[in-house]
Amino acid sequence: MQTSRVYYIYLAFFALTLFSILGLDYIQWKKGEKSYLFSVFVKKGEISVEEKSLEQVVLEASARPLYRAGPPIIKPVVSPITPELTPP
Repeated sequence: MQTSRVYYIYLAFFALTLFSILGLDYIQWKKGEKSYLFSVFVKKGEISVEEKSLEQVVLEASARPLYRAGPPIIKPVVSPITPELTPP
């Protein structure tokens, strides 16, 4: 009697795990990320992974400026010690 209950519990856990795996894979597929099961439904020409060499990546990164264009942001300097708070 007990073994049949344990069997149903394991069966329920397996079903929940399978449902979770399918659901998470479906969410990844809808976001456009790599999907293991639902990638079958994507046309072959739709996904293109561009292979770049390390040299190309470094050259593209060095061509971008490291700062924002425009005037620098100047914040007022507040002195932590004001004359009113200094001991006499």
